Amino acid sequence: MCGIVGIYKLDNSNINESELKNFANSLKHRGPDGEGIYINNGKNLGLGHKRLSILDTTSRANQPMFYDNDRYVIIFNGEIYNFLELKSELQDLGYKFKTTGDTEVILASFTEWGEACQSKFNGMWAFAIWDNKNKSLFLSRDRFGVKPLYYLNSGDKFFFASELKAFMFLNKKNIPEFNYSNFIYESGNHSNNAYALTEDTFLKNVKELNPSYQLKIDTRKNIELKKWWSTIDNLIEIPKNYDDQIEKFKILFFDACKLRMRSDVEVATSLSGGIDSSSVVATIEYFKSTQENLSNTCFPHNAFILDYKNEKDNEVSYAKSVIDNTDVNAKFVNLELNKIDPEEIIKSIYHHEAVLGDDGLGPWFIYKNIKENGIKVSIDGHGGDELLGGYSGYPRIAMQECNFPTGCFTWIDLLSIHLKINDTSSQESNNLKLISKKMLQLIKSKIIRSKKRNENSYDFFTLKPTNPSILPHEDISSLSLLNKSLYIDYHYKTMQVVLKKFDKLSMAHGVESRSPFLDWRLATYLFSLPTQTKIRKGFTKRILRDAMKGILINNVRSRIKKKGFSPADELFNKTMVNFISETIHSKEFYESEIWDGKKIKNFLEKEKIIQYKNIFKYIQIFYLIKTFKMQTK
Repeated sequence: MCGIVGIYKLDNSNINESELKNFANSLKHRGPDGEGIYINNGKNLGLGHKRLSILDTTSRANQPMFYDNDRYVIIFNGEIYNFLELKSELQDLGYKFKTTGDTEVILASFTEWGEACQSKFNGMWAFAIWDNKNKSLFLSRDRFGVKPLYYLNSGDKFFFASELKAFMFLNKKNIPEFNYSNFIYESGNHSNNAYALTEDTFLKNVKELNPSYQLKIDTRKNIELKKWWSTIDNLIEIPKNYDDQIEKFKILFFDACKLRMRSDVEVATSLSGGIDSSSVVATIEYFKSTQENLSNTCFPHNAFILDYKNEKDNEVSYAKSVIDNTDVNAKFVNLELNKIDPEEIIKSIYHHEAVLGDDGLGPWFIYKNIKENGIKVSIDGHGGDELLGGYSGYPRIAMQECNFPTGCFTWIDLLSIHLKINDTSSQESNNLKLISKKMLQLIKSKIIRSKKRNENSYDFFTLKPTNPSILPHEDISSLSLLNKSLYIDYHYKTMQVVLKKFDKLSMAHGVESRSPFLDWRLATYLFSLPTQTKIRKGFTKRILRDAMKGILINNVRSRIKKKGFSPADELFNKTMVNFISETIHSKEFYESEIWDGKKIKNFLEKEKIIQYKNIFKYIQIFYLIKTFKMQTK
């Protein structure tokens, strides 16, 4: 897990070593344990690396790493979890290894299988390999986009980096300008695109190498962009019997957890109290109780639990109940928003590199505390909602699919799910049966109208968004209606937002976030399953809940209401009002060319009830621009 950068002078001019070092040093938060640069003999290619040492912490595993008599040079950010199995396979083919980590395994795999090696990797990664013999550069990003990678092609020069902020540390003539209209697109003020993943960023001409894509620059300096993986093309045959489906799920999920425990340094977990992260913690604890012999494994000793103080809907009790049934120590991160230094908020915005209207302070302080406890790895629960239908909108999609009441669901089941997720009060099943189908439709229409009204009333932008280059979608017509929605969210929408958020906010503190729900084998299996395996009898995530019987405590296994790492609107509005108001009344904010500062100020002064979360996206844009510009001085 690291930070990587590269400069390739396509016009064959010489690399500026000082520029390369500054470029790499911008990512020192991602890799505080080591560093290195490489400039080829032709002086037209340079690679930079900042290392977070997790596997083989010795200096022999430092990067850039060389292989095959220095033919290949690699810089790598991420983890290949199945590196031991691949290493054994390669040793059988005659390969020898000098290190005990995964980076050398990538190089040997690339030597043996070429580009096809990507399909053999189970992990998260962004890496670059320079071929000194063929004078070619190869970039690769993992299947689902866990590890970020951005690039800038100016025609005569090609730059790439793990984070957007790195491009602000280039020499002034190479620093990209801001793409202000894309800020507006990211903030949600854009047309309702079915597929929201785009190559474009808020820096002009800086593009994201998107998930499951590779980029190759050949000897003639031609640039080829290619999608190397598609989940829809790798679906599998599933057991017909539901009990057999559960057993298959357990095998895959357990192995995904085992692989993500491989580490040469201490590992922790981030526990929200929700079913996904709780299942991860409970499964790891199950391995302890069964005394399984796991190679290169570190069992987590600490679970970090976020506690939003003064919030009525606090999840800490659920997390505590999980901890009470394990040997893991609970580390509580007490978060009082009204006591947070505004500079800490600005730092989180700078590192987040996104415009979501979400303060990101929950994960920011979770990973900050993990770092302060001397830990570098956290095993988390990201991805479960998008695989198993955990968000509140999914039951309504399942309902459309099943021709209720005679289909795979009754409308009573689905209404029960809807109310349990969206209402803190518990509804008795007898009462639910009194609510008609028309009432459910009325509830849905009110939610939609309320959402639209809420969004439209907070649009103060003066610029209009451009139409960014949306990634071409795949043919997913063979999937069920629910799986189509999940597939889009997992590959193109919701999860892509989540992954960027948790990578940037964890790596800001030099902590690696791993999630078993991002194992490709689990993903291909779950997208092959029918709707009723995921949502049934009043519950979402049905197969996960049933697989965790006897492993996860029942009060968590059967809970439905979600919260996550963000404060409730009421707490956010109450505690962030001063920071937001002070920012909006500043001269810089007021005179911005992107929004109507006067209109925002007047709105705040006249409105009696304000949802500050809807205003927060303007704050994020303001501080992103301000902090990014500060790096260029």
